[in-house]
This record gives sequence, structure tokens and C-alpha cells, in this order.
Amino acid sequence: MNRKFILNLKQRGVGDTLITTAFARDFKAQYPDAQLKVVGTASDEIFANNDDVYKGETDDSWETLEINYKECIDNAWLTGKGKYIHAPYFAFCKLTCIPVKIWTEHPIIHLSQEEKKRPLGDLRYGVIAAGSKTDMPAKQWPFDYWQELVDATDDTKWVQVGGNDNIHVNPKLNNVIDMVGKTTLRQLFTYIYQCDQFVGHISMPMLVAMTFNLPGVVICGGREPAWLYDKYKEYTRLEFLSSIGRGLDCCKRTGCSVRGVKQPHNETEPAKGYYCSLPVGAGDKIGPKCMYDIQPIHVIEELRTNKG
Repeated sequence: MNRKFILNLKQRGVGDTLITTAFARDFKAQYPDAQLKVVGTASDEIFANNDDVYKGETDDSWETLEINYKECIDNAWLTGKGKYIHAPYFAFCKLTCIPVKIWTEHPIIHLSQEEKKRPLGDLRYGVIAAGSKTDMPAKQWPFDYWQELVDATDDTKWVQVGGNDNIHVNPKLNNVIDMVGKTTLRQLFTYIYQCDQFVGHISMPMLVAMTFNLPGVVICGGREPAWLYDKYKEYTRLEFLSSIGRGLDCCKRTGCSVRGVKQPHNETEPAKGYYCSLPVGAGDKIGPKCMYDIQPIHVIEELRTNKG
């Protein structure tokens, strides 16, 4: 096959763009005479040093495919037939009727030799990605818990990373090397690539840690589908701390998939299923009980067990 395709991601986030690299690798391996260009990305830096995607000019001979990620991710997640990373495969096949076998189970990041150099010299460190997006507060572990984690692991020097803009929220942590908002995307890749262990939520930095096969802990609560963690564990050294099946009615069997956390007794009711049904705390410390139930000691025990 020598067809040429333009995948328009329609400005999806960095994580959604990053998973496209796995599809690009498998597409190019299975159809070496075809061409694939990716546009509408959150950042073209993701494809630096990547020969699986075409970076030149295109003409009318190229076929443009608009990727409906939500539909494809819902198919992967809600049916249990695939992972988040499989969304581009579903999308491409639906639009073209051309199958692409899933051979790659994690994103692909090509670092240059310069980018592989240790950013902090000989200092060994772990990476904390403690923030969340403003439209997804149900993923956030309590800010106080992050500081407890840092204080209780003073044998590890932590580097805190994350976005510093109007769509990200990060706790201000003491006794860390604060790189929040201070790196380019490629520099973030380097910091994670060279770290000894990773702690964060299900997020773009988690995908990067997964890409580099790092040990660490992902704090999940009860939001994600129950089968997700077993599928992730097939190809990662990360440990996933979930609240599913641990006594809460809202995530007794599987995840709730909510995004927001409502103030208790708030009478405003938006779309059903958007808000956490069991929030605890108050004010700026309100959060899902499934996240509060995962204590810092649980994360610390996993880090000590799985380090290295």
C-alpha cells in the first residue's frame, strides 16, 4: 500500500497526541510504502527525531482523516476491548477499513544523545507529577498528602514537574526541586527519563514514565475502569493504587469515570455522572473519598517495595 494519510487530531492534549506515536510505529512497520503525517497536535515536539511520521509538505494526493478520539476512547474503555493507547488504531480502521495490528503497547519517544544527558549532573532523584487539570479535579490526590509523602521520603530528592498555566493546578511543595512550568516538553521528557522513580496520577507524565519503563506509583482512586490496571501492568513497572472494590459503593466493581468534585449540599446539578458522588473535605481541600482513602503510607510502602 502506498497511500498517504494526514491524521488531524483536532488539537487534542499532549497525552492524546503522545499515544499516537505507538500507532505511527505500527502503521509504518506494517505499511512501509505508505506515509503518515500528524497535524492538529498539542505539540509537534512529541515527534522530534521520529521517522515514523512524515514532516514535509503535502499536496492534494494526501487523504485527511479527522480523528474522533472521544468515540474511540469510549469504545476502548467502556467495552473493555482495548486500552487508551489503542484509540488511534480504532479511529484509523473505522475511517479507512485498513487494519493496523497492535504491536506497540506504550508511546514512543526518541531522545537525542544530548537529551539523554542527566539534567542535574550526578544527583539522583525521583519525579513527582502532583498536579491535575482544572477540568478533571476528580483525579487529584489531596495536596496535603503530597507534602506528607515528600516529608516521609527524605532519603529521596524529588523533582516536581507539571504545567503552569490556566488549565493545570499544582500543589506548592516544600523541600523539592521545583520545575513546575520551567521545562519545555522535551526537557520534561529528559527529567523523567533520567529519574529513579515516578509518582503521579493517570496523566501525560505517567505515559512518559511508562514509555521509559520506570518504577513508581500511580495514584488512581476509583475513577478508572477496573480492568485498566491489569492491562497496564502487562507492559509497565508502575504500580497502580486503586480504590475499586475496597468498600466504597460508588466504585464497588468498576470506576465511576466522573470528572468533577462537587461541594457537599450544592443544589446545582449539571450533567448526570459528571460529579463525584462521595466528596469529602471542604473548601479548597474537597476531594473524592476514593482519593482520600489512599494514604501517603500506602504510596510510600509501594515505593520502597518496587524501587529500582
